[in-house]
Amino acid sequence: MCAATRSIADGDHARKDGMVKLTRANAAKHADAFLDRCPEWPDQCEGRGIVTCGGGIKYGGCVWVLCRLLRHLGCELPIEVWCLNSDEFDPEWIELLRPLGVTCRNAEDVLPEHPHPRLGGWELKPYAIKHSRFREVLFLDADNVPVRDPSDLFDTAEYERSGTLFWPDPKHFHTPPSSPLWSVFGASYRDSPDQESGQLLIDKMRCWRALCLCNWYNEHSDFYYTQVYGDKETFRFAWQRLDQPISWPANYASSRLLFTLEQHDFCGEVLFQHRFYRKWSLYGRNTHIPGFVHEELCLGFLDELRLAWCPQSHLMRRVREDDREFMADLAGKRFLYDRPGQNRWPMRLGPTGQVEEGFGPNEHFWWIEEGSLVLVGADGRRKSRLSCSPDGVWRGRGLTRRRTEVRLSPLTR
Repeated sequence: MCAATRSIADGDHARKDGMVKLTRANAAKHADAFLDRCPEWPDQCEGRGIVTCGGGIKYGGCVWVLCRLLRHLGCELPIEVWCLNSDEFDPEWIELLRPLGVTCRNAEDVLPEHPHPRLGGWELKPYAIKHSRFREVLFLDADNVPVRDPSDLFDTAEYERSGTLFWPDPKHFHTPPSSPLWSVFGASYRDSPDQESGQLLIDKMRCWRALCLCNWYNEHSDFYYTQVYGDKETFRFAWQRLDQPISWPANYASSRLLFTLEQHDFCGEVLFQHRFYRKWSLYGRNTHIPGFVHEELCLGFLDELRLAWCPQSHLMRRVREDDREFMADLAGKRFLYDRPGQNRWPMRLGPTGQVEEGFGPNEHFWWIEEGSLVLVGADGRRKSRLSCSPDGVWRGRGLTRRRTEVRLSPLTR
């Protein structure tokens, strides 16, 4: 982070961490200060490749489907997968991806050399593009499903001309000249589409300053995400702030399919299906979307992964030996899972950390952690933490916002 964003100028206010609190009035000024100190092109990146982000139970299935499908469609470009943290960076899953020509990187290992103050899911996207080993990057969200091999995008005249391909939102999304966003981002008005960033093609060397500015916006996501939805508009506003050329396909994103945005190539044919509202689920229900190309094939890829991967093993890597012994005592036993006033059902705890009977979206895995029983959802996130009472009943509350009371009572048969 540049020193300018830590200094206190007239009218600015410091946050508790010592950094300046960005506002609509001062954001463009601080972006200018960053650009004055923007790092030079590192000249260490080369070649073309695909970059995506994700891992762990929640996104590992999406990444697997994307990589398997790309290879099935004949795409031979190298693929780089960026995991947000060590929970996502599962060695067993990484080994499954390796034969597909996929390299996985843990953002936590990159942070010491390239700090980021608030690296999260959306923020990881420009960070991964910036620090990937490729000079030319086709970025695809993990829940994006190509209809065909997208490699030929690198050879289009539009990309050759600008060094950037962005894709538009549906037509009804448009930033009018009167919008305060133009001044917030320090950009002059452009009669251009709003952006849908589930797919991006960027020549980093040609667009380096714009990419760095985009990453800076996302370093200040506590402010910019209150102005726009996540990362998606930060790309085009960074490019437009610097008058960096952008090529857009003529067709707006189509929402004719349920829960999906279709994006087109420069011939007007559907190229990408972005399942942004119904991501692939490894253990949950996958909604059938009529007309979705390759749906059965993708579901088959998920079946492959379920058979080959035991994701809870990695999540349980810090479970103590005495807790594992406790788990062995509980494995195979049946309980009445009860959320008083809501619902109840029988549940059997399996020996490998999976709920064998009575599992649900919030009760798919279990383990003992420092004496407490943790219930974990199909997305890999901890949902409840329970403590054992003297009467043998496990009592506790949900870890989500509602903090629902939860009980596990032993069943005798």
